[in-house]
Amino acid sequence: MKKELKQPWFCWFELRTREVHSSAEFYGRVVGLSLEQQHGKTLVRCGGQWVGEIGQLPVQAAQRGAPNHWLGHIGQVDLSALVNRFVDLGGAALGPTRSTGEGITVAGMRDPWGTPIAFSTRPWEDAPSPIVWAQLHTTNLAGAVQLYSTTLGWNLVREEHLGAPWGAAQLISPSGMNEARGMIAETATQPGVHPHWLYYFEVLDVERAAKQTLDAGGKVSGPIRAPWSNALMTACDDPFGAAFGLIQRGG
Repeated sequence: MKKELKQPWFCWFELRTREVHSSAEFYGRVVGLSLEQQHGKTLVRCGGQWVGEIGQLPVQAAQRGAPNHWLGHIGQVDLSALVNRFVDLGGAALGPTRSTGEGITVAGMRDPWGTPIAFSTRPWEDAPSPIVWAQLHTTNLAGAVQLYSTTLGWNLVREEHLGAPWGAAQLISPSGMNEARGMIAETATQPGVHPHWLYYFEVLDVERAAKQTLDAGGKVSGPIRAPWSNALMTACDDPFGAAFGLIQRGG
């Protein structure tokens, strides 16, 4: 059952890619996304609700050399105040705000350590979603925890130690929730890891989905068992270079 909440959290997931049709086929096959064409868009449906879309990488981003990527939208009603506070604390706006066909306003942002994120007036509903875990890879753990918790009111569930070479991490959840829904870690200091939010799709068999990713031409790192839960997780790149994760909870 869905429940509309006032606390900011990830409410929409947007794949920006140079390969829209092939990417839609890949995610439909590997993670079982339910996709539907509406008004010229490839929309993602879960539990009877629209939860995201697959679309073309914006021209300006492509010209800057941006890779294909998933962009998470954090629902927040007071968009102007949030954007201003985020900028005051060192973030940057990536162009003007934009409006969608549904009357939703979206602001593309970049945090002080280079990670893109979007803020949106779309309400967050605690409803079924194909993405159940969000992990921030950053170069500044303390700074990122302070920024996101103070601007968004996120709950700091507890610290975790990931072991060498990853070090400490902070489990996070929306305000008022004790169950961790994501993590912030200082992992972008390691070779080959850039600052980004990595979004994990829930699957029934993570090893099978990982093999399908490899067979399709993607990349896989793992799986590992999460030290804070009984979940099996693996970080991946799709065949077109967009980073995503796979998670098998209770595996």
